[in-house]
Amino acid sequence: MQEGYRERKMSDDETVEFAVLCRMLDAVARSKAAIKRKHLHTFLEYVYSSRHYFGAMRLILPQLDKERANYGLKEAVLAKLLAEALGLSKDAEDAKKLQNWRKGGQRAGSNAGNFPFVAAEV
Repeated sequence: MQEGYRERKMSDDETVEFAVLCRMLDAVARSKAAIKRKHLHTFLEYVYSSRHYFGAMRLILPQLDKERANYGLKEAVLAKLLAEALGLSKDAEDAKKLQNWRKGGQRAGSNAGNFPFVAAEV
C-alpha cells in the first residue's frame, strides 16, 4: 500500500521498526487536516493492534515524555561527539563545519545557522 505501514498486521512478539513510524509520519505530513487523524488511528490499529503503544507516543510526542530526562546536549557538544563518532580529526574540514555551524562562510556551508542541516551535510 501507499502508506507502507498497513502492509500487514504485526504479531505481538514483533518489534516495530523506526522506519514504519517514519512512513506514517510522512503520510501525515503529506495529508490534509481531515485525514491526519485517520493515519494515526490506522497506524495504531495495524502496527500496535493488541500491544501498548506507549513507545510510539514517546517518539511522536517527546516533549511530553516526563519519564526520561533529556540528554542536555548543546549543539557544540553534539558537534564534537558527532565528529568523533564519524572518525573525523579535529582539523578535518567536516569537523570544522560542525564546530562552526552558526557562522556563515566557507566552513559552515549553505546551511549556516541550522545545526541539523549542517550535520546532515557532513
